[in-house]
Amino acid sequence: MACDDQSQTSPPTIPDARHHIQNLRESLAKTTPYTSGVLPVRDDDLALYFKTGPGEGDVRTFNFTSATDEQLTALATACSPATFGVDAKDVLDERYRKAGKMDCSQFAASLDIGTLQLLEIISPHLLDGQSSAAEDPQLDSPDYDSEGEEKEKELVVKEEKTLRAELYKLNVYGPGSFFKEHKDTPRSEDMIGSLVLVYPTAHKGGALTLSHDGAAFKFDSATELAETKNALAYVAFFSDVTHAVEEVLEGYRVTLTYNLYLGARRTAAPQASAADADCAAALRGLVHDTSFLPHGGLLGFGLRYQYPIPRTPEDRTALSSVLKVLKGPDARIHGAATLLGLETRMRLLYTIDDWWRNEDQNGQFLADKVIDMFECGGYGDEVYEAQERVITEAGQACRIVTEEEVKKMKRKRDGDDDEEASGRGKKQKRDESDSDGEGDKEGGDDEDEEDGEERTALFWVQAMTKVNVAESLHAAFGNEASVKHTYGHAALFVTIPPAKDRGTKSG
Repeated sequence: MACDDQSQTSPPTIPDARHHIQNLRESLAKTTPYTSGVLPVRDDDLALYFKTGPGEGDVRTFNFTSATDEQLTALATACSPATFGVDAKDVLDERYRKAGKMDCSQFAASLDIGTLQLLEIISPHLLDGQSSAAEDPQLDSPDYDSEGEEKEKELVVKEEKTLRAELYKLNVYGPGSFFKEHKDTPRSEDMIGSLVLVYPTAHKGGALTLSHDGAAFKFDSATELAETKNALAYVAFFSDVTHAVEEVLEGYRVTLTYNLYLGARRTAAPQASAADADCAAALRGLVHDTSFLPHGGLLGFGLRYQYPIPRTPEDRTALSSVLKVLKGPDARIHGAATLLGLETRMRLLYTIDDWWRNEDQNGQFLADKVIDMFECGGYGDEVYEAQERVITEAGQACRIVTEEEVKKMKRKRDGDDDEEASGRGKKQKRDESDSDGEGDKEGGDDEDEEDGEERTALFWVQAMTKVNVAESLHAAFGNEASVKHTYGHAALFVTIPPAKDRGTKSG
């Protein structure tokens, strides 16, 4: 007699907050701060006209497909020594940069990057993360339910981010020329990067090296162009990518540099990239998990790139103005949050070191502008007391939510309360409740047991970085007077509403 062995199928696992957080982090790890390649062109695209003197007849021309050493030497001779930017000033120091440069008024190139469609080639890489607020097919799903649904659908037709290129300079790197590691100086708030075109001249050395966030890349234009005379090598990168030009050993390396600016135009929603879609889906899942930050709070995202934030109390630039020039994963999370109707703000994080009061935890405060610490001068502990007073008055107090607390939130959602089951004491259960972020105040505020201070729950999805720093100065007196610095670090913060305000479905 046959036995009907029916296998037991376990119920599907409901993704928890940790699952969504991991997916969110992975989607933000996908970034491309530079792109490069070789572009075939016509002979007519490779003509160059340049001035050799002030007279009307002091003009020379040649085509790079047939350029001679004499012509390239004449071009190099017509150049001025190249400078570089330091603290918003142009500096000439051939120990750091040895090259020739020619301003736009001194030359004309026959190529047209619009006709060559170069911006269309590089835009998908440098604008990665800008399409997060595009149309999301899941918004029309019957499983989707949110009070912000109508707001999200309004974003389907919106402003598409675009790149605009502006010719900046021609540079010539001859034998012995180089440029040590540096970052480009943005020429305006909406400048996000540079595009460098390398003409097809025979040369050795002069490779461009780039590095950012622990990753390194080398673009050797001499090798890329060695087999062709009818092509341009190109490389585009964000302004805060560290780069250098290795020493040219032979020949001449001739380049055109364009400044890249972020623009926008009204358009039908662009197709979101896979990383953008993953980011939006993970953030949606996290928001719909009502066990995560049940009384609301903030998600913190350390910035991956540098931006023109206000650096001193005197700088009146609004932090919110930076949101329109975000890049890569920074733009991606802002777009995803906007899509879901969540408030995103750029704020400065200030930390109060509590070591002088023998306390274990530092104070974390968020401010919407650079805090002026000028009045915080004094002797010894007076300085720290004044700092605390000024920062606590100007900033929003936060309590950091740990990864372990997120695990406890899941156990509470699943009805698997370890503390309750084991019959531990009331104090431990109260501690767990406190650590779960369930304070008396909605919106994520907790009560500080020591001084009654209200604090907002803050969970860091991406760790705080220190690439965007604001600085305040104040005096300190002891055996001798000194100038002290207080720093605020910019980051993105997404507001998570209380669970009761997030809609009716989770996950």
